[in-house]
Amino acid sequence: MSHDKTAKSGNRERVGRAWHINPDCSAGHSPTIRVVEPPAHGKLTLVAEQEVLTDAKGRFAKCNSLKLPVIGYYYQSSPGYSGSDRFILRVSFGNGTVKDSATSIQVQK
Repeated sequence: MSHDKTAKSGNRERVGRAWHINPDCSAGHSPTIRVVEPPAHGKLTLVAEQEVLTDAKGRFAKCNSLKLPVIGYYYQSSPGYSGSDRFILRVSFGNGTVKDSATSIQVQK
């Protein structure tokens, strides 16, 4: 899985999230996240949060509008940096599903 994001240089910006819900819309195990490749030109912070789900698809679409626990991914570039950066995360969902997620970030001044 890969994602393309933009961020303003030096700003802390949310660039992703991970969540796990059960088919009945109850919260599943909180995903375990490991940084496989950290960003070369900034830092990545993982934050446990609560969020109203708005973009679940398929069999989980019925869960939209529920407040659930998520892990937010926040990126902040080094001061003054502009250009491209990226990081890779390995997300384990507690049910045997493990996904690697690469995020490319275009950092703008």
